[in-house]
Amino acid sequence: RHPTVIGLSESQHRVKPHDWRVLSGGDGPLVLFLHGAGSSADSFTAVMEDLVPRWSVFAPDLPGHGGTRVGARRRSGLFQMAEDIASLVQSLDAPIGAIVGHSAGAAIALALEPLLQPRGLILINAALASFDGVAGWAFPGLARTLRDLPFAPSLLSSRLSRRDTIDRLLRTNGMEPDEEMIARYQKLAMSPDHIAGTLAMMGDWKLRPLLDRLPDIETPVHLYAARNDPTVPFAVSVRAEERLPYAHLYGIDGGHLVHEADPDLVSSLIEGSLEDFGLAPLLAQKISH
Repeated sequence: RHPTVIGLSESQHRVKPHDWRVLSGGDGPLVLFLHGAGSSADSFTAVMEDLVPRWSVFAPDLPGHGGTRVGARRRSGLFQMAEDIASLVQSLDAPIGAIVGHSAGAAIALALEPLLQPRGLILINAALASFDGVAGWAFPGLARTLRDLPFAPSLLSSRLSRRDTIDRLLRTNGMEPDEEMIARYQKLAMSPDHIAGTLAMMGDWKLRPLLDRLPDIETPVHLYAARNDPTVPFAVSVRAEERLPYAHLYGIDGGHLVHEADPDLVSSLIEGSLEDFGLAPLLAQKISH
């Protein structure tokens, strides 16, 4: 275990079936952070830095992403990932306060709700809409085909890791990327293992069973939806709020990666949501005693 940035540490956790890379730090109620497909826990670094030491933060790289090494094949689907993340969190022997999920990580947060029973869920630009029409079978099918071709991850990595390609991809997500953001995603794209993990996740992604369960989720859910997100349109979160019994929608300015572009705004919103869920930061707990 060694420090990476102020207040956060990087560590490896061998919890079956994977070898997890985790960013964590702080004290107080535990907040679990889940990034989206193709990203890593580092996308939440600035937000988590704002929250420690008042809150305890814990952010794993998803299976096959970043520094998490996959220990079992065919564990990249939505519910399989949720089961494996639950095992990781339960190994900490610490009660979970809340789960924050971005994009596909928001769907995983919802799938984790019955397994970890958090006090609340915070979903940022939640990817809660299935692909329509031809894309509904073509995109996952293409991902599965590429996943099973032995040289596809290396080939894609060599093409995707160009700086101009990363810049263009980030801009299509509604971002004005700075050099730090470009470098972060370029480093990920340079890893064939990361590309393979992303393809496996896309290929095994089945959202419909989760969408059917939304009306049964009684845990409070706060949805943060960027009005200028071209990747997950604002209307997706509007529909999710309508189907979730105890949901509240916050419309904010920004693109798909708003938590990276404006971490001060997002961390402030998260603190407000945590307190709405009845959680108290460490400082408040000390004062009360």
